[in-house]
Amino acid sequence: MITMVSDEQKYQKIINKIIKKSFPELQKKKVIVEVRELKVGSMWAAKHLKYYKIIIDPIRNNLDGKSYFIGTFAHELVHFKNYSGIFGWGRCFLENLAFQLAKFNKIPMALFERGTDRETVRRGYAKELYKNRSLRWKNSSKEYWDKWSHCYLSPEEIKSYAQKINKW
Repeated sequence: MITMVSDEQKYQKIINKIIKKSFPELQKKKVIVEVRELKVGSMWAAKHLKYYKIIIDPIRNNLDGKSYFIGTFAHELVHFKNYSGIFGWGRCFLENLAFQLAKFNKIPMALFERGTDRETVRRGYAKELYKNRSLRWKNSSKEYWDKWSHCYLSPEEIKSYAQKINKW
């Protein structure tokens, strides 16, 4: 008998391993994966009352490779870590507000996302995030690049920061 493993099951397994290895504060939290088309972005972190959800766009995430997803998942799990403390709902609200304001000013969003990238590196996922960002930026349209690149650490910034804190 052949058993088919869905993308959601495959991604859930990777996420569970990352949580077990590097996110003790999320080990008792429910984190689920949903694969569906997104209007904006390629992956989202969403906080619900009883669980966290990572939503993956299969079209925008057509870049193959486990380490590509490990870097991205670790980044999204840092968002969840930030949402899990006593001020978690406030932080979640502020990040969502920053995203909405990005139409007018990207600085607030950049502060959250670049900080999330740094924490991803501190958690030990520098090389995976570097690979993710390198592939994404190499394969992105000029419009995407112009709109979003300054909100996140560049591959060079990821590597430089990781080397500076001995995480490369």
